[in-house]
Amino acid sequence: HDYYLACVHSLVEMYRGILSQGGTVVSGIVVNTHGWITGAGLSLLQALVTDILPTHVVQLYSARGFANQY
Repeated sequence: HDYYLACVHSLVEMYRGILSQGGTVVSGIVVNTHGWITGAGLSLLQALVTDILPTHVVQLYSARGFANQY
């Protein structure tokens, strides 16, 4: 939990550092999270959003249910 947050935080800080030094980037950052939205997963998502302050959050949903179910 803490290691994951530290890694994402480090990535975002490097990205912001490049931007603050006048660097050019052609895209933003996509953080693919685990998808859990209850319990420990929810607290991890909340900590992540609070830390990196994303401009966009995308939730993918399928009306068919889980694609990996057999």
